[in-house]
Amino acid sequence: MKAIVKPSRAKQIDTFISLIHKSGKVVDIHKTLSIITAYTISGDTYEKYFPEWMYEDIIKMLQTSLENGGNGHLFYEEEEAAWNAIIDTLGVSKILDIINNPDRCLVQYDRIIRQIEELKDQLLEGFAAREVMRNA
Repeated sequence: MKAIVKPSRAKQIDTFISLIHKSGKVVDIHKTLSIITAYTISGDTYEKYFPEWMYEDIIKMLQTSLENGGNGHLFYEEEEAAWNAIIDTLGVSKILDIINNPDRCLVQYDRIIRQIEELKDQLLEGFAAREVMRNA
């Protein structure tokens, strides 16, 4: 009986990159992986890769590193660190789920962004109304 050999981290990363590029939704998948990683990262992984970073900074770093990863040696270390943080946080099966079902994630993301914008509008409208009433 042959033992099941787990692929190396480098092979996993190469497979993810290949699948993402074949999907035709590279930017969307990078954004989704970055957001989900930033908001679900564990304390140990956070400390290892992003000590004292804010969510938005983590998202920007991950997304930029993934998008620029194939552009030469300068970005290789950043891309590798980004992928390691993503794999350590999400695991292989969740990454594959996101790559294989990007539309499901994007629909949810778009719905949340619309809700945030609606809430922002309501809060600003309330603020403006209070300010107008206060000076009347």
